[in-house]
Amino acid sequence: MVKNKSFKNRFLNNRYPKPKIIPGNIPDNERSKKVIRLTSEAIKDSTFDAPLLGSSFSVIDYFSKVKPILDLVEAGITFNNANENKEFELKKENLAELDDGEMAASALLSLYCDVASKLILFGRVNSQLYFFERKHGKNSDDKWFEEITIHAEKANVRTFASNGKTRKAFKCGRPNQFTGIKWIEWNGSEIEKYPGKQYPVFIQSHALDQLFNRVPKTENEDWFAHDDLMLSLLNPKIVKKNGDEFLIEYRWLSCKLGYLTAIVIDDCVLITTFLFLTMDGTPEGALIREKLRLERPDKEHLELDKIETFLHTDMKDDPEIVKLLSGCGCGHLFSLPLVPTPKEHIKSGYADGIRDFLELAGRS
Repeated sequence: MVKNKSFKNRFLNNRYPKPKIIPGNIPDNERSKKVIRLTSEAIKDSTFDAPLLGSSFSVIDYFSKVKPILDLVEAGITFNNANENKEFELKKENLAELDDGEMAASALLSLYCDVASKLILFGRVNSQLYFFERKHGKNSDDKWFEEITIHAEKANVRTFASNGKTRKAFKCGRPNQFTGIKWIEWNGSEIEKYPGKQYPVFIQSHALDQLFNRVPKTENEDWFAHDDLMLSLLNPKIVKKNGDEFLIEYRWLSCKLGYLTAIVIDDCVLITTFLFLTMDGTPEGALIREKLRLERPDKEHLELDKIETFLHTDMKDDPEIVKLLSGCGCGHLFSLPLVPTPKEHIKSGYADGIRDFLELAGRS
């Protein structure tokens, strides 16, 4: 039994090490140094909701300060004063709520998610993906510890030969909080191939370039588009086309912005390019041709093949144009969940140009 007279000193001596980030198998460059710095900051800022402790309680404080007290209590603390012992016994029931496995698991989950969210900022399938390895338990001093080691996986490159051309492509995957990197594979039944057989997914550089050039960027970074690409491939919504080619919806913040074109080759799925929603080769592009009589050169002339036209021009303020494009499955492009463009940055004249081209009556 632990005597109360030395409890304060015992607690100070029994504080557990703070969770920490450890550089593992990563390149020695500025990008990796930034990864280590930001993940270390993520640990310091990580919080979770805990009964009795309140909302947004520090994960570091829970494991370095609260958990040591709980472990001392479990070891059996006694007080010299009988009344203090009685009062303490009444409070132990509340302390038990702090020591249940669910609370510790909730704290760890918050910690892992916060670290993973930073790694996603820097990982790219065509260069390297960052992931982490967890290690926790009791150290040589019998103190609980949590260490997170950051690793990097170099791009998994494969060459495909198709139509007389050699194509270099990159295996698709995404960091997972518990299993390193989740490499993306599709069951054959999803693509009308052999059910039960797994087909790894690869993507060409051309497809990545087209995607990053055509979707909104967050603070001039492409990490958001890259992560939504991986999420779209992890849970694919596949649209069949004629022949061997098929389309996969690309969803940006759950909003469909276009399609990835793909073929099956050498027992793999190969993503060949990205098509913006209005472009030829998409169901919406076909509706634009059918309903508005706009061909590819027309859409390029009117810049309807660019997301910026929907977000940053006066076209979105013309109800008739919005209705026409909504009838072709493109109406949601006018209201993506982004910070609204300031009025002074809205480009004027686009709506009138489209109205003239479509021979619509002038606006009242």
